[in-house]
Amino acid sequence: GCYWSAAATVTVNTCTGIQDQDQAGNISIYPNPATDVLNIDIKSMSGKATVDLLDLTGKTVIHQTISNTDTIDMSNVSEGVYMVKIVYDEKTSVKRIVKQ
Repeated sequence: GCYWSAAATVTVNTCTGIQDQDQAGNISIYPNPATDVLNIDIKSMSGKATVDLLDLTGKTVIHQTISNTDTIDMSNVSEGVYMVKIVYDEKTSVKRIVKQ
């Protein structure tokens, strides 16, 4: 009888978290942990940026358009861990913050 066999190699990279994605150091977000106000400073940005505050399920809690230096009102946000997604000049940066 005839038989045929094949083999495949599968490589899986496990992601265990989300890292800050601003290697150039263009964005400062402070204070972290935040209480009522979150300050965002973006160096060398042309135009405006959009900021999304996302909870850990991915739901948008705050959506705001900002300039180079601006603040986000966090007073009505529940305590917890959030991701701040900033889109500017065709770049995207994601940072983790804590609301106290």
